[in-house]
Amino acid sequence: MRYIQLQDLNDLEGIIVSIEALLKRVNNRELSNEVQEVLAIASDQLNNSLFMSVNLDWDCVIPDYDEMYANDRSKQIEAMLPVWKLSLERRRGLQIDSEFWSLYEYFKYVNRDAIISNAMAIFQSYTENYQRQFTSLPQRYTFLTGKLDIEQNDYSLIPIYVDMMKAEVENFKWLYNKLADYRSKQVLIRIVRFWFTFDLNDLGDLHENIFKDYFDLDLLSCDENEIMVDCGAYVGDSVLDYIHTWGGRYRKIYAYEISPDTMNQMQQNLEKYENIIFRQKAVGSMQAKMYLDEETEGAGARITQTGKICVEVVPLDEDIEEPVSIIKMDIEGAERDALIGAQRHIVQDRPRLLVCTYHKPEDLFQIPRLIESMRDDYAYYLRFNGRGIWPCDHVLFAV
Repeated sequence: MRYIQLQDLNDLEGIIVSIEALLKRVNNRELSNEVQEVLAIASDQLNNSLFMSVNLDWDCVIPDYDEMYANDRSKQIEAMLPVWKLSLERRRGLQIDSEFWSLYEYFKYVNRDAIISNAMAIFQSYTENYQRQFTSLPQRYTFLTGKLDIEQNDYSLIPIYVDMMKAEVENFKWLYNKLADYRSKQVLIRIVRFWFTFDLNDLGDLHENIFKDYFDLDLLSCDENEIMVDCGAYVGDSVLDYIHTWGGRYRKIYAYEISPDTMNQMQQNLEKYENIIFRQKAVGSMQAKMYLDEETEGAGARITQTGKICVEVVPLDEDIEEPVSIIKMDIEGAERDALIGAQRHIVQDRPRLLVCTYHKPEDLFQIPRLIESMRDDYAYYLRFNGRGIWPCDHVLFAV
C-alpha cells in the first residue's frame, strides 16, 4: 500500500484524459477488439493504482457497476470516470488525507474476496519467523475471535476484519473527519492499515511516551471538583495515575471492578486515599445478574451468563445519582453497553469520556458514533498505548 506521488497522479490524470478522448471518438459505435484491449489495459492500470491492490481483475472493483453494464465495456468505463476523477482530486491534498482516501476507497470499491486474498498474500510474504509471532494472538489478546496461525493454516482473523471494514467504511470516513487533531488521524490510519498489512513498523512510533494512558494533559484539565468514574479499575492503577497526574485534585472517585480478588488488591493499593467509593459491580445498559468468567482473570476479567461467582450489573445512570465529570472505561468489550447505561449522565453532565476502542474491531467506529447520537458537541481524539504485535490499548477521548 503506497502513497501515490504527484508525478504518478499526473500520469493517471493523463490516462483518464486519453480514455475520455478515445470514448468520444468511438461514441455510438461498436468497439473494435483493439480499442477494447486498450481501454481494458488503461482501466486496469487506474484501478490497480488508485485502489491499492495488485493484479485486480475488473470485476474486483465496483462489482455493481460491472453487473449494471455487463455486456458494454464502454458503459462500464463511463460509469467509472467520475469515480477515478474524484479519487485523483482526493489525493492532491495533504499526504495524511491521501493515505486516508487510499484506505477508504480500498474498502469502498474493492470486493471482499480480493481484499482477503491481498491480505493473505501480504501476510504470507513475510518470513516464517515473523509469521509465527502471530500464532500466539489468541493467548495474548483474548478479545480476538480469529487466528493467524501458519501451523494450523488458520487465517480466520482476516475475513473478520475485512467484513467489519466493509460494513463500517462510511463510519471510517465519518470518524476521520471528526477527529480533532492530525495525531489522532495518524493513529486511526495506522491501526486500520495494520489490520491488513501486519506491518509492525506502522505501530512502532504510535505509542504514547509522554502522558499516562488515559490522562493526556494536552486534552484534559482537572481540578478539585472532579467526580471521576473508573469502569474497569483493575488494581487501582489508573486511579493512581490520575492522582499522581493532577496531584490528588478530585472530589470523589468511583472505582468499579468485577473480580473479588482484584477488588481486594485495589482496596489495599488505594487505602491511604480519601473519597474513593469501591463498587464490586459490572456496568451495563440495565440491571442484571451475571457471573465472573473463570477462564479470564486479572485485567482481562469478563462476565458471562453462567458461573460460580455472581456479579451485579448496573447502569451508571441508576448506580450514581450525582453528576459526574469524567468516565473512563476499559471493560473487555462491554463499553458500548455501558455507555448506553450512562446516557443520562452523558446528556445532562457532559463528562469527559475516556473509552477503550480495541476489544471489538467495530468499536473503533461505533463507540464515537454512539456518543455522537447522545451529544453532538464532543471533540474526538485517539491515543495509542499498545506495545504488542496487535493494535490494542487505543483510547477514544471525547472531551
